[in-house]
Amino acid sequence: MRSYALILLMLAGTLPVAGQPRIITFAGHEWAVRYSAGPTAPGGNTFSDEENCVWLDDAGRLHMTLGTWATEVRGRRPLGYGVYEARFLGRFDHLDKNAVFGFFTFELPSSDAYNREIDVEFSRWGNAAMTNAQFSVQPSADTENRHRFELAQTGDATTHRFEWRPGKVTFLSWHGHDAYPPPESQVVARFEVNGGVVPEPERARLFFNFWRYQGKPLANGTEHEVIITDFQFTPSGDS
Repeated sequence: MRSYALILLMLAGTLPVAGQPRIITFAGHEWAVRYSAGPTAPGGNTFSDEENCVWLDDAGRLHMTLGTWATEVRGRRPLGYGVYEARFLGRFDHLDKNAVFGFFTFELPSSDAYNREIDVEFSRWGNAAMTNAQFSVQPSADTENRHRFELAQTGDATTHRFEWRPGKVTFLSWHGHDAYPPPESQVVARFEVNGGVVPEPERARLFFNFWRYQGKPLANGTEHEVIITDFQFTPSGDS
């Protein structure tokens, strides 16, 4: 499996020239909704910004879908060091083996070889026997930077977060939407990455995306939907 940065580099020159993106406001932040005129990175997917693919409901929750079209939203400003926490409704453990949902930081263009990418991802990467979730700081090919785990949900609700500090990223996932720190019985996985591999934030922004691994179709015409009920960012105060 390749990092988002590497996929973009492999497909350099295929990104379409787009007009002004559609902008939405979710959880107190502005987000640009991605549109592409044809297949592009990651995975040779075509991204739709249509309101039947990405939308806010009356409760202010963000809905993202995956079927023929992939979807992506990007925060319009860098957030920097701090805690990134998102609450979801959706069965990540029921995703098609070719579906990928990402909650991650990314900088483009970037002076960093791995685009300051920190990932919480849900996918079996085309292999039904593979675990369905992972935490990573790129390059994830270095196993000390990556933790794969099986998310076997007890319901639709899960919470996932990472805390980004100088030289350290701490990940945590739990069942339900309990406030941090959750009861230990609800914790699914935790992981920590330390040292020089941890990038400085610079201009990295937060993304959510939903796409098909290697552009492969979903089984039986399946369509997926994930609802992000809330996103919270708490700055750490580190410069």
